[in-house]
Amino acid sequence: GLGCRGFVIDNPWSAAFVSWVMQRAGVPRFTLSGGHFDYVRAARLDPAGSPYVFLEPMSATPTTGDLLCYVRTGRVYGHEGLARAIDGGATGLGMHCDIVVAANPVGDAKAYLVGGNVQQTVTMRTLNLNAGGHFWGLPQRTEGEVECSPDAPAACDFNRQDWAERLKLKPQPQHA
Repeated sequence: GLGCRGFVIDNPWSAAFVSWVMQRAGVPRFTLSGGHFDYVRAARLDPAGSPYVFLEPMSATPTTGDLLCYVRTGRVYGHEGLARAIDGGATGLGMHCDIVVAANPVGDAKAYLVGGNVQQTVTMRTLNLNAGGHFWGLPQRTEGEVECSPDAPAACDFNRQDWAERLKLKPQPQHA
């Protein structure tokens, strides 16, 4: 199936997808890259030059153009761990980011995110928002948890990740 095919011939393209979308959207000074870590690191190390603000995932209301990112490694970093890794000089870390395409805290209390190279395709992820419009019940991966398997189907939630970062798109006047 797709999983076996991806294992044999997969070239990571999710960051290239995000870069293409941001370029097409005209987001100024976006760090075009084949790796998500590059634009996450740019937001942390160059807050004045980045079109994004480096934030904890559950803080602030998500809006169209924000990026929600997780760390792909088996080690759990979380927001603070990711910040420490970047501040400590990390030059690379396996990550994935999805683009917030809509957030409706008043209506259906959902955020809709699109990402590339998820199951070898472009997918939409739906996440819950609370009454204040912040991510709510964001499924988090924790250290030592049971891995996804036929014996542990509850651990097979594609939304359960090490959600470590939300890049908040700055308002347009701040991009000038």
